[in-house]
Amino acid sequence: MLHKIAVLCVIAAFLFGYVGISHSQELDKSAGAENEDRRVKCVVAFTAYYANWAPVWKKYRYTLPKYSEGDFSLPKGTFMYGPSLSITIDRWQISGNFLYGEFEGNLVAYDFLPVFSASGFGYIIPYSKKMDVKKYDCDLLVSYQINSFFKIFFGPKYQGYQYKTTTSLSVPSTEDIEHHSGGLGVGIGCTLPIAGDFYLMMNFSGVVLVGMQKGSEDEGDRISIAYGGNETIALTYYIRAAHIVISAGGRLQYLYFHTTPSKYYLSKHDIFLRHQPVGGRLVLNRDPVRPRSRSVPRNDAG
Repeated sequence: MLHKIAVLCVIAAFLFGYVGISHSQELDKSAGAENEDRRVKCVVAFTAYYANWAPVWKKYRYTLPKYSEGDFSLPKGTFMYGPSLSITIDRWQISGNFLYGEFEGNLVAYDFLPVFSASGFGYIIPYSKKMDVKKYDCDLLVSYQINSFFKIFFGPKYQGYQYKTTTSLSVPSTEDIEHHSGGLGVGIGCTLPIAGDFYLMMNFSGVVLVGMQKGSEDEGDRISIAYGGNETIALTYYIRAAHIVISAGGRLQYLYFHTTPSKYYLSKHDIFLRHQPVGGRLVLNRDPVRPRSRSVPRNDAG
């Protein structure tokens, strides 16, 4: 069932990228002309994109043989997908999203067999190690639109993953890992007019995450501390008559682990890259389009 859902999400990502439908309600105009442009808008959307991930566990050290250091080779990428919701009231917006994706890593490691006789020789046996990973990402943001071009935003963030490792040894071994982290992010976004209805949307934010990993070979649970930033850049075109925003761009997240989730992880860097070749957003409003309005499309990315 899960694989069928993933296939549908991939197809939707190719066709739409990002699709949302919203309902706007105008305030009572008797409140004054200053309320003319104030609306309450709710957008329920589906998000899917292609992503690459170089996680903190990519460089790994094993406990038994000293020869067992290496890098997991990750696939070129996979799709992450999930729902999103945003509520806009005048200059304020509350938005949330949840994303899920499955990754896979492979590694050739070595096992050292001790000496069995007085000859003094041991044996090194190569074997493969496979890691199946489920990655989760969730954001809840509160943003304030300073003017048509700039906004500030902040809110809690959750990131987690689960992976299961299997080996090709004659006596296969398995290991189940769970990592959960939460923290706070804060940033600024801007929308810059280029020409006509073309705009450049950018968001820059910083984040601090504190997490805990269970099931590792460490003694007991290990608390990790990571900090870094997100950068989102998208080129958009606003079709005013149809209330459609078409965008193409990407997002880069970099995290530096001051304390890694496991002492056997040799890397302290976690890099996540999101690709959105072409995406669109469709907004259906009750109010008619104002032909003379030169309002800038709202930057909804966090």
